[in-house]
Amino acid sequence: MKRFICLVLSIVFCAIALVGCMNDEIGEDLDKYKEKYNPKVVEELELDFYVIVGEGTTDNAISTVGLMVNQHLEKFKTKLDIHYLSADEYAEKMTSDLALEGDDRADIVLITSKDMFDELYSEHAIANITEYYNPATSVYKSLNTKICSAILQAVTVEEIAYTVAGNEYTSYNKYCVPNNHIVSHYELAIIRVDASEYYNIGSEVVATMIDEESCKPLYDAIDSDPNHTYTKDDAVRFINDGTYADIAKYEGEGYTVNIVKYPEVTKEEAYSSAFAIARHPLDLRHQLGKGEEELKENKEAYSEYYNRCMQVIYELNSNVEFRNLLQYGKLGTNYKLDENGNVSHDDIAPEDVYVMDLLYTGDVFLAYYCDCDLHKWTEEVAEYGAVQNHEAIVPAPALPEEDIENKE
Repeated sequence: MKRFICLVLSIVFCAIALVGCMNDEIGEDLDKYKEKYNPKVVEELELDFYVIVGEGTTDNAISTVGLMVNQHLEKFKTKLDIHYLSADEYAEKMTSDLALEGDDRADIVLITSKDMFDELYSEHAIANITEYYNPATSVYKSLNTKICSAILQAVTVEEIAYTVAGNEYTSYNKYCVPNNHIVSHYELAIIRVDASEYYNIGSEVVATMIDEESCKPLYDAIDSDPNHTYTKDDAVRFINDGTYADIAKYEGEGYTVNIVKYPEVTKEEAYSSAFAIARHPLDLRHQLGKGEEELKENKEAYSEYYNRCMQVIYELNSNVEFRNLLQYGKLGTNYKLDENGNVSHDDIAPEDVYVMDLLYTGDVFLAYYCDCDLHKWTEEVAEYGAVQNHEAIVPAPALPEEDIENKE
């Protein structure tokens, strides 16, 4: 009941907040959007999708991939008009109102930074897609388990709290689907096992060594050693940008590895690669309400639009074939698989070169392994990365200064 009240109040608030910008948002384009996105009129929907492309990619390769992408999406009666831009072009064109000219306005939006998300969110340019994560009702609910939980938590937006009859209500919403990738770093203290054993420092003491102060028993023993068998730098090292793969490597080299800090997924990292859906103008009109019949018609139109966009985003984060198609292109034409099943670009014709960034084409963990110049994505990297993501946390928000003073 509390969640329902919160939802209703959220809708009311948004309607009030958006009245001022609504006319500019939908204005003269309303008829165009009704025609384009109303499922009663258009059964097959074409969506504009803007992505960042790597240097060297040819028009021939882009044409091949576009054709195959739309063959894959025929089951949804959806087509993608994929616009390939360089990183600089993308940053220049993807403004807060997604104001690309005419029908080329972006439908599926690649978010590449927290600043970009904040601008789109503040301008009400992207849709609230929380319902598509609902574990009880959504066909896309497996996104909750396919994507690192810390990343999902980091992209959750806490919105306006209300007080009703003395009770406070808060809504927690999502406006994007972040692409799964290996997150953040560990802070590590590594202690040579032979050094700690030589100086008879027990394992229970070694396990507490996470900084200079806690390493004092070992340091004192080293200072007292007339033979200078080990130096402090030999015996203890601190690593600020470690990975789970590093933990395995150091342990194999004869170190005890203590985790000083687990990977922390900040909002900056979570929003470094995500897909969002452009806010449909009819969505704003629906919130303001224009009579029961028109409201019902509008909701059907923009709900279908959001669902079509989600189908594409979901495929990129769950379907290996589709995700690798956007990443590597057509097997046999744009890339080959070697005897180990890894991507190879040997003997690819110059006119078929297709280069994309793993981070911007969906769930990284679905990608074929590729020991390429752009990325070193191997089976071992993926295995260790999955553990690292599982152990990642979201840092607690900093307390305001007055709260810190009260706490003390």
